[in-house]
Amino acid sequence: MGITNLYITRHGQTEWNVQGRLQGHLDSPLTELGVIQAEQLADSLVNVEFDVIYSSPSLRTVRTAEMIRGERPIDITIEDKLREINMGSWEGMELAEVKLQYPREHEAYWNTPDLYVPSNGGETFEAVSQRAVSCIEKIIRDNENKTIMLVTHTVTLKSIMNYFEKRPLKELWNPPYVHPTSLSHVMIEDGIVTIEKYGDMAHIDG
Repeated sequence: MGITNLYITRHGQTEWNVQGRLQGHLDSPLTELGVIQAEQLADSLVNVEFDVIYSSPSLRTVRTAEMIRGERPIDITIEDKLREINMGSWEGMELAEVKLQYPREHEAYWNTPDLYVPSNGGETFEAVSQRAVSCIEKIIRDNENKTIMLVTHTVTLKSIMNYFEKRPLKELWNPPYVHPTSLSHVMIEDGIVTIEKYGDMAHIDG
């Protein structure tokens, strides 16, 4: 049996990240720093022979994935289940506005994700976890013994790593924090999962 290597990252910093606006299924461009972050991650992975690259359909993830791909002659597979959590009417709002207008839901979102029930038309964390886990299980089945790159978002990435760590949903926000372009690396051999990195930032200068 061989080893399946799964590398997972979050997109680079975006304009709405800087403005403190919630993105979810909406989008904003990478900032200049976000491009640099993606370039530095790409440089650190230049010698990794990826067999496949998967990305959420959001432009911020696709752009990051393109930079990681570099000159490799492989397609980027767009996977809708790798999207960020749908935040409904919160999308485009500043976090401070959400806290003011939806204090209880805001509190639950950040502190008791297992109890978060959105009234804004968005998704629950359980729903994100279900789609993310079903997606990652299929990707692993379809790419056994291959080296896989996944470009996604904070909640989706945390949901995937929670699955590998066998943590309950209420512990979703446990450290580490997932910074833009932070790198996670999971190895799977004979069904045994080894987490080599989770939220690693060693590739970022300074």
